[in-house]
Amino acid sequence: MQTSITVTIGQANIRYVLGVTSAPPEYDGFGTLTLYDAGEGRERQRYVLIHDRHEDWHRMRYSSGLFAYQPSDALDERTISQQLYDAIYERFSAQTQLAAAKGDDE
Repeated sequence: MQTSITVTIGQANIRYVLGVTSAPPEYDGFGTLTLYDAGEGRERQRYVLIHDRHEDWHRMRYSSGLFAYQPSDALDERTISQQLYDAIYERFSAQTQLAAAKGDDE
């Protein structure tokens, strides 16, 4: 069974599914988020959250580069939620620091 999580932003509810791929991030699209990335090359195992409406597109995109993709249930919803929170926090913090640095230059 594939793990999924629903993210609510305002009134929008978006369902993401968990998958594992050997593809590099350059093959991602449509707001895909990497939760874990281990290994290199064809041995890479990258756990990704994909908007459920775009899973078929990703499956074809990854396979176009001869990379593997499979739905996954390796992580539970609580772990995914924490990883998603951490990723959002990290991106927000980086943007805040960049904005502050630009403000110091002026």
